[in-house]
Amino acid sequence: MHGAYDREANVNTDRMDPRALERVGGPSWRKMRPLFNRVSDLLLSVSATARGELTTIYVKFLDQETQPQPYAVLWIKKASEMVLGLALPNEATPPCFTPPPRGYGYKGLTKYVAIHENDEIAPDLTDWVQVAYAYVAGTGQEFGGA
Repeated sequence: MHGAYDREANVNTDRMDPRALERVGGPSWRKMRPLFNRVSDLLLSVSATARGELTTIYVKFLDQETQPQPYAVLWIKKASEMVLGLALPNEATPPCFTPPPRGYGYKGLTKYVAIHENDEIAPDLTDWVQVAYAYVAGTGQEFGGA
């Protein structure tokens, strides 16, 4: 991360599960925490009622318009990598996104990207998150969990 992204963002603690913040709060997450905070803020920004809920090794992002299906899941298995999955329409093909990496899958999510400590957040990620949110909110489908 470079430039303006060097600063650590502040996650909205009212809408993020405190257990998730605790999980990334240790010294091993020091380098990845700014990215976690930035990505989490971006995922929460799509709706005033969006929230992040920790479920063991990932944070699922949903709100009253999308529940029970999350529009995004952020895996925080290890402090050197996060994996973001989005529920995008099948025809959507954001650059850098792939099918689910081995060991990362969630029913209803279609596109995934791994995020490492020196990665920059793609400028169009906000747009793709908004597409995922609108797609899940508009489908009314219930996909269920992993």
